[in-house]
Amino acid sequence: MSPTRVPGIIGRFTRGLFAPLRAMRFLMAHPRLLAYAAFPTLINIILILAMFYFGIHFSRSLTDYIVPGQDQWYWIVLSYTIQAVLVLVLIVFAAVVFYILAGIICVPFNEVLSQKTEQIFEGVKKDEPFSLGLLSKDIIISLKNEIKRTAVMLALLLFLFIVFLIPVVGKIFYLVFGNIVTMLFLAYDNLDYALARRRVPFAAKWRFIFRHAGPCLGFGAGALVWVLIPFLNFVVIPLTVVGATILFCEIETWYGKVPDMTPAVLSRKERKKP
Repeated sequence: MSPTRVPGIIGRFTRGLFAPLRAMRFLMAHPRLLAYAAFPTLINIILILAMFYFGIHFSRSLTDYIVPGQDQWYWIVLSYTIQAVLVLVLIVFAAVVFYILAGIICVPFNEVLSQKTEQIFEGVKKDEPFSLGLLSKDIIISLKNEIKRTAVMLALLLFLFIVFLIPVVGKIFYLVFGNIVTMLFLAYDNLDYALARRRVPFAAKWRFIFRHAGPCLGFGAGALVWVLIPFLNFVVIPLTVVGATILFCEIETWYGKVPDMTPAVLSRKERKKP
């Protein structure tokens, strides 16, 4: 597929921003993909309801511990105020945790959904022959990449926590930079399916994200909104997986194909096989 006209910075950002909505239309136009999206959606519903239940229970217990059990009106008002704030904080925290957990549990289904989406979008079937050696290498690479990803995320979270302790300026920086980090990781996690099929190394995946920061930040912003909106987050993961795959294919039409690194991860013996 030859490169086509590249949209402007706003156009690339909005292509990413509205990727989940475009994914919804794509799924409706290709209903056979809904079978691959059904299980991730069910997992999302179970996790969200469980987190909601335990979150409410935890907020009530913590409020009872903080506020003394007295009948005066001001204690009652304070109790409800604290509980409301705790619920809002827990909603944001639970949304991020749920998205991470659901993403891990649903990886096999999301991989198939992404692969089928790419095949339909490009009109080309790309089924590679099964190779036990390549499969074992993929598992090892995936584990290494996940360890690296987790280490980077923890380092950034520690940095943000330290910055947050700085009065005023630190909190503003935390709010801005923290959201940017979240959006970039949302883009990475969803674009990773297409990049992993090409066996792109961990560092090269992040170079891809930063090289195409406009559409990736747009995608991360759109995905973050869907994660935080009640009921919409039930279907967020299938939509972000499909949306990111479509966005990846569009980026390839703008800038050319991402090189497939599969030969580089095969052993010399496997390369000699016909």
